[in-house]
Amino acid sequence: MKKRDPEKDTYITCLMPEPSLSQAFNAVAKHAPPGGRTVRPEDFHITLNEIQIPRKSSMKKLLKRIEKVSFPAFDIKFTDVDSFLYTKNGRLKNRFSHVAWLRPDGKSSFDVQALHEKLYEALLPEGFVFEDPDMRPHMTCLYYDEDKDSQALKKFFEECSTLNMPTWRCDKIYLTKKKRLSDPTHPDNNDGKGSRYEIVASFDLKN
Repeated sequence: MKKRDPEKDTYITCLMPEPSLSQAFNAVAKHAPPGGRTVRPEDFHITLNEIQIPRKSSMKKLLKRIEKVSFPAFDIKFTDVDSFLYTKNGRLKNRFSHVAWLRPDGKSSFDVQALHEKLYEALLPEGFVFEDPDMRPHMTCLYYDEDKDSQALKKFFEECSTLNMPTWRCDKIYLTKKKRLSDPTHPDNNDGKGSRYEIVASFDLKN
């Protein structure tokens, strides 16, 4: 499996919702434990594949590979909030600084995973993809510091077990580039404004 090169730009294929979905979640997030950092609306996305362009290839080849992927548009419905929690010495901990995420329902997860796999198979021959082919469909929505009380988060997740989120019609794949911290347009260098991702191209989902 190809490894990341820290000197190269990293791209992701992803699904990006309409602003109404992030606005609906941010209304829910008002009831989350204090201290959380919500994801800015323009950064809400479901990652499909992480990509770097090897020396032997090009952006033109990458775009052609993605464009050839055939997959019908589908609906995504989020049912609840979850996190990458694990138990250590009888206490809930989190390996990823309490990253909380929206969970798609069963059918939505199946479609997202199937699309991920199609893209992976299309990009692998050119050496574009380097992450594990398995994935867990999720959309990151909240960040907490690692020492945040996990029981308070667990209670919030229980309260979100029947989310009434708008159904999202997913009809495009986006190719985005992760902005480096040295980029003046990165939110950390721009008074928190803007996105951490630059949209490079979009592709209509089609049969």
